[in-house]
Amino acid sequence: MNKNNSLKMSVATLILLLIFSPVSAFASLPGYGINSENNNNGPYNKINLKKPYGTETEAKLIKKDLGGFDVYHSRAFNAVRNTFGRSVRLNELLGIINSIDAYMQRKGLSGLPRLTRNEKRSFAFLIKYIENNYELIVPYFQYITLCDQAGIPIPLDIYP
Repeated sequence: MNKNNSLKMSVATLILLLIFSPVSAFASLPGYGINSENNNNGPYNKINLKKPYGTETEAKLIKKDLGGFDVYHSRAFNAVRNTFGRSVRLNELLGIINSIDAYMQRKGLSGLPRLTRNEKRSFAFLIKYIENNYELIVPYFQYITLCDQAGIPIPLDIYP
């Protein structure tokens, strides 16, 4: 057997080994695996799934900023749920609030307070915003209907 055939067989064997070997066999390659001593070894970082939800830094800041506000037992959440159903989403609520604000400004009223970054990104913060501005926002709910792209009203899923 000549040198070229031997090299071709070695490359073919390596390719087959890469294809059919379990991924864990390559986890020990330096710079490309997960080292149990150091989570930042290589391009893949091990995600610690053992921490309960809400214990990370951002979740703690959100809890602190909410300040004990109980979203699901607030009058704002009840008004949203009773008017628009149980499956109303963050983007839909943002659209409702923006529509109310635009209407108020067209009528020469002062409009609503400006939404913060967190209020635009978090359902809980948006419900807290509605709660804080309840008298300005909730009276307009009766004039708003959520529709699909064709303009057909979406049936509400208001269940006990």
